[in-house]
Amino acid sequence: MMIVARHARARSSRTEASATRRRDVCSVAALAKSRRVSSSSPRTAARDARASAADVGVSTSDSDLGDARRREIVAYWDVDNVSPPSGLEALWARRLADVGSAFATDVRVRAYGNSRTLGNPTTREALESVGVDVIEVRTMSEAADELLMSDVYCRARDAHADGVASTLATMVITSDVRLSLCVEQARVRGVRTVVVSDYLRTYRSKPEFKHLFTDVARNRWREEPSAYNDALRSMASWNGYKMFTANKLARAADVSLIWDPHRVLDLTRPEREAHNRSNGTSPDDFGQLTSAPGGVVAILRPRTLVAWPRP
Repeated sequence: MMIVARHARARSSRTEASATRRRDVCSVAALAKSRRVSSSSPRTAARDARASAADVGVSTSDSDLGDARRREIVAYWDVDNVSPPSGLEALWARRLADVGSAFATDVRVRAYGNSRTLGNPTTREALESVGVDVIEVRTMSEAADELLMSDVYCRARDAHADGVASTLATMVITSDVRLSLCVEQARVRGVRTVVVSDYLRTYRSKPEFKHLFTDVARNRWREEPSAYNDALRSMASWNGYKMFTANKLARAADVSLIWDPHRVLDLTRPEREAHNRSNGTSPDDFGQLTSAPGGVVAILRPRTLVAWPRP
């Protein structure tokens, strides 16, 4: 019996020693992991933060728009990708500037495009009439996109180096997912990032939603914003909110906004003034424009969609 007891005590001692070693190994591994995380790149840290937030159901992509206004926002408009209809260039620029004013006090709009898009003197004059900086590049594949991405990155890099990134915001208007890289680079350097994109365009050809877009095109929902917003939520929630989760642009930004180029919206007074100024018309002229397609319609979040407030 004494031999059995000694063997039992020996096994117990070995078990405790083994458990102690495991705890020590775990502690060392945890310490090493914490050091790796603390020394990781800003991009990796941001990705880890978003993943941790997703685990507990918290969104780090959006915050209260009114409380987070920065000193300045620059809107980088990919005109080759988000092209305004002829005659509505100034109106779209004004609507984008109004969106930017929700995020910062000072707003600058820069339009990027090749000579086919911005080489038209009428288009250039319309944009410049409302204060847009027109950046025309040679007619080469992806040339305008490359310059836009470079400008977004360089501004964020310099702001981070000067310690003023927390006072700035960047808004990128495009549906090209390649531009998500510059958005992410600006975000991890402390610049607040906003993406305005036509997230609906891949849904317009789907049989499940064709009738909804037909109603929009026929202007049947102009007086029924609640019905339109319900339809948007149905599309956003389809297939597990893939509109957000499967889109690199949406995931890269702090705030993702849905731009609908077909949604007809009533003109505000500043929009009407911008349109009249660019077209050389007077407020007393007959047949004044009172509504036009194109505008931000909603805020897209990981598991929900919030209607964008119109003035």
